[in-house]
Parts: sequence; structure tokens; C-alpha cells
Amino acid sequence: MSIKSVMLMAGFTISSLGYVSTSAAEEQAQSAEVKGCIVSRQTGEQYCLSAGERSGYSLPSYIKGHEVDLVVPNGLAITLSDWDNLSYNRLATFTRDTRNEKLDNVIARNGSRLNFSNPRSMRVTAVQAQPEACIVSRSTNAKYCLQNGQRSGYSLPAWIYNHQVDVVAPQGLGVMLSDYDNLSYNHLAVFTGNVPAEDRTHVLAYNGQYLDFSRPHSMRVVASGKPAAQACIKSRETGEQYCLSAGQRSGYSLPAHIYGHEVDVIAPNGLGVMLSDWDNLSYNRLAVFTGNTGNAQLENVHARNGQYLDFSAPRSMRVVEVEKAPEACIISRQTSERYCLPAGQRSGYSLPRWIYNHQVDVEAPQGLGVMLSDFDNLSYNHLAVFTGNVPAEDRTHVLAYNGQYLDFSHPHSMRVIAVDAQGVSVDSISGELDGNDLVFDVALTGSTVANRSINLEFAENTGKVKIDYSSLVYASFDNGATWPVVVDINSANSLSVPKSTDHVKLRVLTLVDGVNDSGKNVELHAWLDADKADLATHIADIGSDHSANTVIISEMTTADEQITEGASTRSTIQLSETTYRNTPMHIQFINNTAKKGFDINVTVKMIYSDGSVDYRYDLDLLDFKVLNLSAGVSEVVVSYQAIDDTLVEGNEKFYFAAWIVGKGVDYKKDQIIIIDND
Repeated sequence: MSIKSVMLMAGFTISSLGYVSTSAAEEQAQSAEVKGCIVSRQTGEQYCLSAGERSGYSLPSYIKGHEVDLVVPNGLAITLSDWDNLSYNRLATFTRDTRNEKLDNVIARNGSRLNFSNPRSMRVTAVQAQPEACIVSRSTNAKYCLQNGQRSGYSLPAWIYNHQVDVVAPQGLGVMLSDYDNLSYNHLAVFTGNVPAEDRTHVLAYNGQYLDFSRPHSMRVVASGKPAAQACIKSRETGEQYCLSAGQRSGYSLPAHIYGHEVDVIAPNGLGVMLSDWDNLSYNRLAVFTGNTGNAQLENVHARNGQYLDFSAPRSMRVVEVEKAPEACIISRQTSERYCLPAGQRSGYSLPRWIYNHQVDVEAPQGLGVMLSDFDNLSYNHLAVFTGNVPAEDRTHVLAYNGQYLDFSHPHSMRVIAVDAQGVSVDSISGELDGNDLVFDVALTGSTVANRSINLEFAENTGKVKIDYSSLVYASFDNGATWPVVVDINSANSLSVPKSTDHVKLRVLTLVDGVNDSGKNVELHAWLDADKADLATHIADIGSDHSANTVIISEMTTADEQITEGASTRSTIQLSETTYRNTPMHIQFINNTAKKGFDINVTVKMIYSDGSVDYRYDLDLLDFKVLNLSAGVSEVVVSYQAIDDTLVEGNEKFYFAAWIVGKGVDYKKDQIIIIDND
């Protein structure tokens, strides 16, 4: 018997599987105390507990050791153990309905990956309930409810599919509906508040047509308006997020679907995410992270107990209020809504739909600038930066970075940058060839008084990026004593410059030889000012003879050559000897049935050490890259992830390749198979 069938008989309301009918028996069940249940797949019997109750020493014999599904109402959590008496920290906590196959290979509190699909003991606890938005069937009164970010899967369940429904969405949530399966073809519209079916029969959809959304086929719940701000961690294994508001905590530990996963931190301005590598935020093994913090930046962090700890796979969490950084905003002329960001943050691929392409005014306090684009993703140098208060009318004919005059009054994407109120700017650039390295020295007119973003660009010249020199450049802020940062100037990028810096040195690895590549030049541009008033340029000749490299790849091994959607694997590349100079290495994803950006996350994590610095950084591998390995490296690890989509499809494959010399010498290529989990 299916989990859905059992719950129908019991009268449960279940977000993605359940059903509420109007029979007297079911009304009585609904009015009873809410309980968390396990449902036997062998017999269909269920075992339910209220918050604060446990199974005793072990589960009853009629369900102990059975394969079970979990029925977890909003506001409750079920803790399972594969041992009697909830023993030895062989525990995992689940905060939502969970099918049996998702209970295997779960990170437990003791740090091991365990199988909870046949549990032996159980506890139910109360947790913070999450708001839900619902559709309600006119024919059965059944409610189908989801939390923010959840979707119906490929289509709504059969018991409400194509029913005439009303929408019930609390403040802060919206219901996205489609008259197609799988939220397809932009046949989409979002509804907020209580919206009866009659008001959704002729609605302007995302595709520009007027459509009937009164009998939907698929659904997602999204954030709407201005809900209470939340900070989140996002699993690199599954892509799922776990979010809390200020003052909330994860309970004793994070829920099983993200417990112990490698995560990124997403914290809006004014909130911080406190993480611990122990359960229950224990022993002052704590650190607070703000802004968007990548997984690599959560490692080797100074904790409250004075130690340097690894918070990249946390076990407990709290969201706290932190000092709010100054923000710059755009204000919609249509709705008066404000969209604001602090320095260094961007809108993502595009602005939120509630302000996308609106006519907007700009408000930027002293020290901040608003970079706008009339394209998504700040693309094609369709960019301009505005400071102060700038009305929409003053942005209709503005000289953009690409040299054209463009209209920025209805922007599609945005970034906020720091502009130096103290007048520090780029003074000059010099460059000197040092063997195989070209070292640029970007001199500033004074010392920075705060962290600043310097803009860097390789311009078109006789030398070509990734062919004649690597785009991956080492940066130094102490006149070359240390080189702690790698920046990918794949034509252009920005680099965060710390306080009290007056020179930025950049070490570029050249890929030419003096015999065949004479006359090759590298042209670097650098500027701090938003309007490029301090743009400096230097052209350096790299066409002289350089030393040969004898290091090659001796072996490459991939940890898991079969991964499920959402899971990660890593390829470890062994070198024939330790690098004795800056050394190039090519890496690349190769499409097959799995495609970059659709099935393969193109952001990879690079890990290597040269004996003095441990380098960990994220790299965009949509196209091939030429790594710039410093002297002292003997091993390189590249970690990457399969994208978890909602499509039902067969297994797919792609390749990861690496080489220094190339085919016939050290070209290595591993096949990775992605196993569908839908």
C-alpha cells in the first residue's frame, strides 16, 4: 500500500502527498492533536506520536524493522535511529514527509552515513512551523500545500490535478501556477492572498498571453512581497536550502536532508548565519557568516573557542541579527517597491520579477554606486554605474561600458559597488617579465581606507587569454611577499582589495615560447572609479624565450564515477613531480548526453597546496580553463556536482578532462554517469 493511500484512510493533510476529505471520521481525525507518523510499506500500518513523545526502548513489534515512509506535519520533526533506545548518536531528524528510499545513506549525528529506512526507535519533537501556501479543490475541499521554494514535481497529484481550485497564500508567499505540467513554456502566473478560481480565468502569463489558471496542472510556492528576511544554507549535494529568520535556530541539530552536507551561506544584509561543527551549537565551536559565503570560505575559520575550525559541513545553526551595511536601492515607479543591496552584492541572473524591467529611480548613499544593465546577468558590457539620487529620466541615454549610449531606466540586472569617497584611485600600471611570469604592479594614489573592489580587464591585443597566457592570476597586497588570492580574469573581473593597500601586484602565467610566439603582448586595464575616470593601461611584451616545463600529469582518479542528481564527486590529479615554477594545467567538462549548465553545475571547487598556502576557490568551468599552479604543488583536486532537476529521464553521462602537455603524453579523461533520482 502506498504512503498516500494510508494517509487518505487516516485523514492526514500532507503537503505533497496527502488529501483532506469532508467525511465525519476524517473531520474528527483533523481536529485531533497533530502527530508525526511512520507508515509501514509491508502492511500499511502506521505508528504515530505527538510532540515530546518517544517510542520507548524500541518501536512496537508490528512495525519495528519495517521499511517505512515518514508523515511529518509542518511544525513537527521525527528523529529515527537504526538502534534501539535512540542509542550512540545513531540518529537523524526529518522535518518533512520523506519516502523510504530517501532514508538511506543519511549523515547521522555520529558523523557516519547510515540507513534509517528500517528504524528501530523513534522520537517526535516540535520545531518552528514554516508558512505554507495552498490550493483548495472546489469539488472535494482537499488542500494541497507547499512551503516557500517547494514545487509539485512534474505535476500536481492526481487527486487535485486539473480541479477548479482557490488559492490561499499568507503574507510573504505566492502561488505560482501553470496550466501545463512541469511549469512549462512560461505558462506561469503568481497569485498572492486569497484568490478564488473565478478571478484566475483570464490572467496575463509570463509568456505574454492571457491564460486560464483556474484548473492548474503544476505549482510552486515562491516568496512574495516583503516577508520576514531569512538567511539560508544551501546544500552542495542536493541544492536544497534550509532557511531561518533572525532569532531562530535549527533545534538540537540540522534536519537530516542537509545535516553534515557541504553548504554555501546565503545571508541578506542585516542577518548572519551562526554555524557549528557540533550538534546543539556546543562548546563555543561557533562562527558567524554574512553575505554570500562559498563553501571553501567556511573552512579554516577562527571560531569563538579560539581554534581554527571547518564549518563547511555544519551540524547546527542559528540566524542572528548583525549590523546592517549601507545599501543602495532602485525604486519602482509602478509600485514604489524598493530593491536594495549592500556593496559587493548583485541581483543574481536577473532582478526579481516584481521589479524586473520596471521604470526605476536610483538612490545611492555616499560611498556606493548602482551598476545597472538592460540585459540579464550584467552581460555584454551593457553596464553603467550611477551614484547619488538619479531619476529614471536621467538614465535613458547613458554612455555604457561597451561604448554605446543605452537606456538604463528599465533595468534587468543590478550590482552595488563601493565607490571611494576619499578619492583613492588607480594611479598607474607597470609590468615586468620574470621568467615565465608577467608581474603587473597596479599603483594606487593612496592607501585604501576600507575594502574596495578593483576592476581588472585583459583587453584584446596580440596575446590571447587562455592561449598565450592563463586567465587565472595570483594577487598580492604586500608587494609580493605573499600571493593569497587567485582571480579569474577571463577577459574581466573584479578583485576585493583589503584596507590599507596602496599597490596590487598580479602574477600572470605566460604560455608562449620565444621561437614561435615573438611579438605577443598582454594588455591590462585597471580602475576603481565607477565612471572609469582613473582607467589605467599597460601593455607588456611576453614574446621572449622562457624555461621549459617537465612536469606532466601521471594519474587522475575520480572518486565516484556514478553519481545521483544533486550529488558531488571529485577528481584527484597527481603530478609526475612537484611543480618547480608556475605551471599551466588545462581542465574541461566535455558534454555528452549530460550538458554543462543543464545537468552539470559549471561552478567547481579547486583545492591544492604549494606548501605555504592552501588554495581553495570556486571556478566557472563552462568553458575550458588553464590553471596557474604555483611552485610546490604535487596534487590538484577538482570537486563538481550534478544538477538535481525535476525531469524524469534516463541516466546521462559527461566527461572531465585534464592535461598539461596533451594527447599522447598526459591527456586524462574520466567518464561520469548521472543517475536520475526522479
